[in-house]
Amino acid sequence: MREVVTAKGKVLNMAALASANEKEIAVGNMDVNARGDVLKSGRRGEIVIQNEEVQQAYYDATKPASEKVSIKQEPVPAKKTENTQSKVKKTYNKVTKRTGIDEPGIVDRRTIEKPDGTMVEEIEFSDGSIKEEEV
Repeated sequence: MREVVTAKGKVLNMAALASANEKEIAVGNMDVNARGDVLKSGRRGEIVIQNEEVQQAYYDATKPASEKVSIKQEPVPAKKTENTQSKVKKTYNKVTKRTGIDEPGIVDRRTIEKPDGTMVEEIEFSDGSIKEEEV
């Protein structure tokens, strides 16, 4: 740590102050000293668990945010995906007629033959909605 000059002009080295008083009992409701060692309750000053053991237990309990990966290993080939077009069910057979836009708000009109043989006029509006009317 760096040295700090107080308002009265004295030099204060916090690292030296902390290391000189690391065996002193810390102020508060936890039974620890300034170093972080756990002390026996009731008998102040007797160390039960060292600070290093507490830190090691914490690091063992938490998983690291990253993992080690060798950059020399062969890459795992990606699985081949099936052709998604073959899985898509074709709903309409064909577009028989397209007409121009004759009304405001209508983007497209199509006359379509459905698989059951019925003819439907499909109207697409500017908001993306579609309306089907039997012809």
